[in-house]
Amino acid sequence: MKRTRGLQNFRYEVCQIYYELLLVTEQYDPVFKNKKLKLHLSIDAIKASKVFGDRLGIQAVIRNLVDNASKYAPEGSDVFIEMQQDDKSVYFQISNESVVQQKEGIKRKGLGLQLVKEILEYNQGEVVFVSNNQGRYITKISLHWHLDHDTN
Repeated sequence: MKRTRGLQNFRYEVCQIYYELLLVTEQYDPVFKNKKLKLHLSIDAIKASKVFGDRLGIQAVIRNLVDNASKYAPEGSDVFIEMQQDDKSVYFQISNESVVQQKEGIKRKGLGLQLVKEILEYNQGEVVFVSNNQGRYITKISLHWHLDHDTN
């Protein structure tokens, strides 16, 4: 199935979100090493999960959030990515310390994160941004993609 909005074509297909995440994190490995960031992945729970959604959109969402974490995390800090699932959805969370002050945090919700929001809306997902007083910035994504239970 294909949907079009503006210049973006959404192509829905079965994809393994685990491998989409690994693809993006491997692309950012040099950036993380350069800033001495420690990436902690907790994603094995979704290794076999297949979802029906826009694969390139999924990659764009993950890429944007990993990019933001690499930009705003202080040198030598930790970045945590967790993924889980239930019977209907896959959940993605990325958290990191941030050099952006809480009152400036709104700047992180720029054009890139607006695109994330739009892609998620077309993929039946949502995003929530949370910051706390300790300088930790958490992005929670609920991907209400249809889990594909029929494909091997």
